[in-house]
Order: sequence, then structure tokens, then C-alpha cells
Amino acid sequence: MVLAIGVLGSFVFVDKGVEERFSLNASDENIIDGLKIPYRNNGYCFYSSHDPSFEVSQSKGIDCYLGNKEKNAKTLLFGDSFAGHNEPFFDEVFKANDASFQSIVTNWCVPSLTENFIGSKTNKAYEQCLLNRKYLKENMQNYENLIFAGSWGNALEFEQFKDVEKLIDEAAKLDVNIFLMAAPYDYKKNPLQGFYKSIYFDQ
Repeated sequence: MVLAIGVLGSFVFVDKGVEERFSLNASDENIIDGLKIPYRNNGYCFYSSHDPSFEVSQSKGIDCYLGNKEKNAKTLLFGDSFAGHNEPFFDEVFKANDASFQSIVTNWCVPSLTENFIGSKTNKAYEQCLLNRKYLKENMQNYENLIFAGSWGNALEFEQFKDVEKLIDEAAKLDVNIFLMAAPYDYKKNPLQGFYKSIYFDQ
């Protein structure tokens, strides 16, 4: 009996619940469908080492554009997964302005030109981050706008924020505009489960 319940429960878990129990309106369904992390496999640029197809490659790591991709990108978004958090927003902004931007974002890769790393250096994201930073160092002058975004709290906690400041100093020597994005609110637990309950049970 325990085995049977366990198997049935696993099917429900894998299928994300028994959705036919709930009748959602089109607006709610659109909201839930839109709550996705902006990965490569759903149309964005965040190059995540958690993706099974991930491989360390400068060309794959940097060759991603959003907005109107037919336009020449004069803006670069650079950083970690918190930078990737900004991609859907900028994608809409740049499309509305008939422009494109390049996005180079990888796990734990806080904007910097050093070899310091917030995540584990045994993770492949570390090698990718070094390639990303090498590209940044060699090509900053080729952009009109540089957007830096990251987990600033972690940079402070791991005493790596001075690396960020040095990068800004280097970029400031160039004839480019520099934008710093505030880090998104860092929830201590995933708020989506509560959000889903509020929709499913009309709370």
C-alpha cells in the first residue's frame, strides 16, 4: 500500500499536481506560464552551468543577443544570474526602441576583471566566468553602454566588491555610459509556492 501511494504521489509531483482540479482563467494561466527563469532554452541568454547541455566556451557564452536581434548591439549586459534576472525587462525595452543588446551572464559571475569567484571554483561556471571576464576586458571600449548587474550582497559578503569598483574605474576611463542595476530582492524562501496557492485557492 505504501509503495502504491508513493508511486501515485510521484506521478502527481512530476506532473506538478493534478491541474484539472483547478479551473484557472486565461489571465492566471498567462501569469503562471510567464514565471520562468530566463534560460537559453526559453529564448533568453542566461548561460547556466545547471543546464545539461552547458559547456565551457567563450563563443557560446558570449554569443547571445536580445531585443531586435537584427540591429547591431551597442549595449552589453554583464554579470551573474541576478543580471539574467534583468533580461526579460531589457528585452521588452530594446524591442520597443528597435535596438539590440548583448547579454553575457553566467552563474556567480559578478562583474569583475579578477579571478575571484563567489561560487565554487570546481563548478564549470568558474571557467566560463573567466572567459566572460576576459572578453569584457578586451572589448569594453567597443560598446556605447555597459550594464553591470549582480548579487552585490554576495560580493560584499565575500569581500569582492572592491573588484566591482575596480571594474567601474576601468570602464569609466572609456567613452562609454555605465549603468548599475540594483540587485533584486533576495527572498529567503521561494515565494512561488505561496503565489500558486493564492491563485489555485483564490486567497
